[in-house]
Amino acid sequence: MKKLAMRVWHLLRQTAAGSLRDKVPQLSASLAYYTLFSLGPMLLVVVSVCGYFGGSQRVESGLFVQIQKVIGPAAAIQLRKIMQYAMLDGHHPLGASIGLVTLLLAATSVFTEIQDSLNSLWHLKLRSDVGWWQVVRTRLLSFALVITLGILLLASLGLNLLLASLLARLRTYSPNVSAVLVYATDLVLSLLFTTGLYTILYKVLPDARTRWRDVAVGALFTAVLFMLGRFSITYYLGHSNLNKAYGTAGTLVVLLVWVYYSALILYVGAEFTKYYTMTYGHDIQADTYAQVVQTVQVASKHGKVRLIEQNRAHTKRELQRANDALDAAEPQE
Repeated sequence: MKKLAMRVWHLLRQTAAGSLRDKVPQLSASLAYYTLFSLGPMLLVVVSVCGYFGGSQRVESGLFVQIQKVIGPAAAIQLRKIMQYAMLDGHHPLGASIGLVTLLLAATSVFTEIQDSLNSLWHLKLRSDVGWWQVVRTRLLSFALVITLGILLLASLGLNLLLASLLARLRTYSPNVSAVLVYATDLVLSLLFTTGLYTILYKVLPDARTRWRDVAVGALFTAVLFMLGRFSITYYLGHSNLNKAYGTAGTLVVLLVWVYYSALILYVGAEFTKYYTMTYGHDIQADTYAQVVQTVQVASKHGKVRLIEQNRAHTKRELQRANDALDAAEPQE
């Protein structure tokens, strides 16, 4: 037991140090900015896809009931308005076509940003000879993830409805059914849903080859971290004066704070997944169209310190040659 605790403590220390070194707070702020503009189109796509199976109104209502529990009624209403403003006008075919392309690009850009950030955190980079097809593939993959998110959401709503029905029947036969049981069941379902979502993100988005089992451990850690922090951030948003401090923009600030927190948890979990996989898993290997790189500090002949990206295949001699080439091209003062 003591040995396990030491391993966990070592992983947590590596995760904290890596998060600061890899500038996770800055990456989270960048993702929050992207998400704020992509959230409306992304939710619209999710609701539209789920609407084919469960009815758009029912899915939309169920979705925003869950969102309201997390970010509060005012921010949920604002988010619903953002989604409604993203709807297309079908009376003008040309405008609708342009709007559809813009909608899809906006909905998928957040996943493209997550992919770039995860590659950076895991020290991955696309090879220089990769063509335009990889860009198209990234967008298609991002759109597929939006659809997957919709399917997971639909499954979650279906399970919640089934759970509510079963609990209603239980109360018929046993009126003393504890509210704790209802809360615990909802908590377990939320944990499973969140773990599944993080597992898909960590497995599919980065340009790496990893085992499902390795990323699932990291995803479970991230989901637990998210759910533990969700109560504190919800309490903070519910008792803070952000709405009053920022006036009419207060609801957007509340939404931005929540998105930033969610992005922070996502990237901290990615750091934990990286160190767990490298220590106890099968390491992180670059995909066929990518490579693993590290940024190292090298002193130049002119006394300057520069950063050079080093491939794992590079030798020290090759690294020195690259540095000498930069020295030769650099004008002397």
